[in-house]
Amino acid sequence: MQRLVSVFASSFSTVEIAEYSQVLAAAPEISTQADGSQLAQWRTATVMGQETLKQIKPEADIFMFANQDLLQLACFDMDSTLIQAEVIDELAAELGIKDQVAAITERAMRGELDFKASFRERLALLNGLPSDKLGGIFNRIQIMPGADTLIATLRSQGVKTVILSGGFELFATRLAAKLGIDEVYSNVLDIVDGKLTGLAVEPIVDAEFKAQQLTQMAEEMDLASSQVLAVGDGANDLPMLAAAGIGIAFKAKPKVQELAPLTLNYGGLDGIAKALYGSV
Repeated sequence: MQRLVSVFASSFSTVEIAEYSQVLAAAPEISTQADGSQLAQWRTATVMGQETLKQIKPEADIFMFANQDLLQLACFDMDSTLIQAEVIDELAAELGIKDQVAAITERAMRGELDFKASFRERLALLNGLPSDKLGGIFNRIQIMPGADTLIATLRSQGVKTVILSGGFELFATRLAAKLGIDEVYSNVLDIVDGKLTGLAVEPIVDAEFKAQQLTQMAEEMDLASSQVLAVGDGANDLPMLAAAGIGIAFKAKPKVQELAPLTLNYGGLDGIAKALYGSV
């Protein structure tokens, strides 16, 4: 359920709440009306029941009011979510074909192409890339602002953290070690004689895989959906976001923002930690 909530700036601190519901609102767009008053607009959604807003201030980045002590599992996409890059595009850069591969990646993330087919197509173009280039590529990729704070905060609260990525395991495991993430599910690069073969290794981690793995982990931990957080940016993340009680599209593609349960378009990933646990 999604809707646009509009309130006048003069009432930011007086909007009341219904207990036990959860709402995420990105920083509002402030516009001045003909009568001189200010109008703030948020896109919000509920997770556990009635919609709720509280102590809203126009300078704030993000708000969520939840029974956050129940949160036990947090699953993350990696590329363009935990890191500021699409790894497959960076691999292609080493072969001088980044623009060609990035164009396919962009269409896949927008939901215009079948993920598995586009993944195989892009991977085939990487045939022959020396594997000794991979370490340098990882070292130059930047972590998304706020990712370290968010993961550290979740871990301090006893939340299990997991990467569910259509990217590559070699990069995801290194990132997990760097951030302190508990588990990784991602695609394996096929390497023979020190070079990428360009062949896909089954199973391919696609949208269905992500959602099924999240659901399986929640069942194994005996969790309700409201105890599960998922964050992603691409069309292949939508089923995962829908399966989680708190599914957040982070600076996502237009189609994803339209269909995702919750959206965050401002600031860094630490905004989610602030929303869940207050000041971090």
